[in-house]
Amino acid sequence: MVAASVHSQILGSSFEQLPALLRGVHDERIRKEFSGRCSVESGRNWLARLIALFASLPRRSHDDIAVHVVIERSDGAENSAARETWTRMFGEQRMRSVIRRGRDGLEEGFGPIVLTFGLTAEPDRIVWRFKGARFLFIPLPKALFAGCAASETIVNGRYHFDARAGLAGIGLLVHYKGWLTDRSPS
Repeated sequence: MVAASVHSQILGSSFEQLPALLRGVHDERIRKEFSGRCSVESGRNWLARLIALFASLPRRSHDDIAVHVVIERSDGAENSAARETWTRMFGEQRMRSVIRRGRDGLEEGFGPIVLTFGLTAEPDRIVWRFKGARFLFIPLPKALFAGCAASETIVNGRYHFDARAGLAGIGLLVHYKGWLTDRSPS
C-alpha cells in the first residue's frame, strides 16, 4: 500500500475538498518534479543574509527567475511518519528542506532549524500558519518567527505558491512567490 503524502495526512478529509490540481502537487507519488517562474525578495541587512546562507535560503532578489522543485518522499518505518525532501532551485541557488508530519502539524526542517506550521484547507487553497520553532531540540520563542507564513492555490489553471520568512528584530529573510507546472515523468 502506498502511503499518503504529508499534506494529505495532516489535512485529513479536507484534503479531498481541494482542487484536483492542488491535490496533485501533494499526491502519493514518490517523486515529483515541477518547473515555473517566481520572484524572490531577499533580506538586505548583513544578518538576514548570514541567516539565509546558514539556512540555504535564496540570497539574491530577482523579479523573474526560473524555479525547479523536486519532491521526493520516503516512507518511514512502520511506526514513523513519511517524510518529503523538497529541493528547490531558484536559478542556480539551491534550497533544500525536509517536511514531515509532526505532533503539532507540518514540520519543515532547514538543517538544525525546524519550523512547525498548522495547515488549513480552504475551498481553493492551503494556508500554512506558523505555530513554533526549535533549534535542534530547543524550543525557540514563537514571537521571533512571527514573519513566517505560506499559502498554495490555483490561479488560471496553475499551482501558485507564496512563502515568507522573517525574524523579529532582523526583518525579512526571504519572500518568494510564483507558479509551477508538473514536469514529472508519466
